[in-house]
Amino acid sequence: LEEDGERANGMHGEGDDASLVPTTSTSAAAAGGKRARKAEVTNEAKKQALVKEEDDTRSTPAMKRQRGVKGAALQTPITSIVKKRCRSSSVSMAGDEHKEALSTLGSQQSSIALMFSGFVPDKEMKKKIENLQAKIVNTDSGPESCTHLVTESKRVKYTSKMMAVLALGDIPVVDRKWIADSFKKGAWEASDTYILKDKLNPDIDFSGTRAKGGARATGKAKAGGGKIFESLKFLRLENFEMGQDDCKMVIEAAGGQLCEDKKTVTASTILLAGEEDHKLLKTSKTNPWAPATELQNKDFVKFSILRHKLDRKTYKWK
Repeated sequence: LEEDGERANGMHGEGDDASLVPTTSTSAAAAGGKRARKAEVTNEAKKQALVKEEDDTRSTPAMKRQRGVKGAALQTPITSIVKKRCRSSSVSMAGDEHKEALSTLGSQQSSIALMFSGFVPDKEMKKKIENLQAKIVNTDSGPESCTHLVTESKRVKYTSKMMAVLALGDIPVVDRKWIADSFKKGAWEASDTYILKDKLNPDIDFSGTRAKGGARATGKAKAGGGKIFESLKFLRLENFEMGQDDCKMVIEAAGGQLCEDKKTVTASTILLAGEEDHKLLKTSKTNPWAPATELQNKDFVKFSILRHKLDRKTYKWK
C-alpha cells in the first residue's frame, strides 16, 4: 500500500489536489462498507422471516381465524358498519315498543275476573284463561269480586251464584263460548256479544246494566235503582231448598238481611220455607216462628231477583 501511494503521488505531482482522485485504499474501504451494509440488511430480513415462521408455528387455528376476522373488519366499508348499527337500533326500539304494548295489554286484561256457574272449567279452559291474563275467583271472595259470570246457554241453571250476581245488577252473565273465541283471537272479545239468553225466560236481563241504568224496583222494595230486598229481613227455615251459606250470599247480594236464629225474628220477618216447614206450621197448634207468619217458597227469591219485582202474594205458602 505504501508503494502504491508513492507511485500515485509521483504521477500527480505535489501541486495537484490528491483528494479529487480516489486511491486504491479508499475504493477498497468503500466497497467493504457496501458489503457490510448489504449483509446487515440480509441478516435483518432473515431474522424477521424466522420470527414470522416461529409465530405461525405457535399460532392456533382459532388465533389465525381471529387475525383473519380483524383483517376483514379493517377492510369493511364504514357505510356498512353504520347501516348495521342503524338496523340494530331499529330492532331494539321495535322490541321495546312491543314489550310496552304487551305490558299495557296485560294490565288491561288482568282486571278480568271470572266466576263460573252451572259447570266447572277443565284444565284446558283454565290454561286459556291464564294465557289471556285473566283470573278465576270463587264465592269465598263474594260474588262482587268477579267482573263476569260464565255459564252455559244450552241449559240455563239458576244457581245461587247466578242469583247473587243477578241481584247485584252490575255484572254481565256470558256464555262460555266467549272464552274459546277470545283465545283464538289472542285477546278478549267484547263480552256484550256473548250475553246469556234464556229461551224459556226471554224477559230476564243478563247484561249487568240494570244497576247502572237505575231500573226501578217494584213492590215494597225501595224505589229506584235500589236492590230488590233492600230493608227486608229473612229467616231461613230448616227445609228450605237453598243452604244457609248460599241463602245468606243471595239475600245480602239483593240488599236484604238474613237472621242467624229465630230470636231476632220480628212480625215483619219473611220466613223462607220448604214444603216440610209449611206442613209443620199447618199441623202445629202454635207457630214455632212467631211472631213471623209470612212463609215464602224458593220461587219468591228466584223471580223477585230475576224480574226485579217484589211479589209477596204469588209465591206465598197458603
